[in-house]
Amino acid sequence: MIIKGMDGKNSFDGEALPRRGVFMENWYVLFVKNGSEYYVRDVLNHQLDTTRYISFIPTKHYPHISAGKTQKVVKQFFPGGYVFISSENDPICVIKDLRPVIYNIKNIYRLLNYGENKNHIVMHPEERDCIKQLLNHDFNADCSYGFIEGDKVRVTEGAMTGMENRIVSINKRKKTVKIKSIMFGAIREVILMLDMIEKI
Repeated sequence: MIIKGMDGKNSFDGEALPRRGVFMENWYVLFVKNGSEYYVRDVLNHQLDTTRYISFIPTKHYPHISAGKTQKVVKQFFPGGYVFISSENDPICVIKDLRPVIYNIKNIYRLLNYGENKNHIVMHPEERDCIKQLLNHDFNADCSYGFIEGDKVRVTEGAMTGMENRIVSINKRKKTVKIKSIMFGAIREVILMLDMIEKI
């Protein structure tokens, strides 16, 4: 059954929700119509066998400043129309299982692939792990906490713990850091929340 949540997004009832913390070996990514990501995710989790396929959308906490106060809001990790699928199945089996489902969902454009090879659709392990290590059991990159000492950042808690070397730039006022991530060979900049203090 399709229901409409308080955020206005269409989704299915609880049986279609992705299982928490389930990351299978192979990751596939669908390019979908912008704004339809949650609907597509829920349709996939409703129609596919969730013991073999888990569809999810990586998200992140992002600071929202209102009336001088900073609040955490949830945003998509990669905005612009991406739905991830985690599975143990190989590409041939995935294409076979997904084809009839994709055909019936007009908001799905295609499966992402590397180069000209349409069957090369499994995300490279190093790219997968680059994203996976930032996500918690709810597929979310939670807020990180740390401090700045001189020109160095040390993260003591949260998604970015131990990954200071991935930080490209820091915005102290907004309490964010910019990192680089790779998805299907394309470098993408991702802004994450880092609540930090400056040591004297």
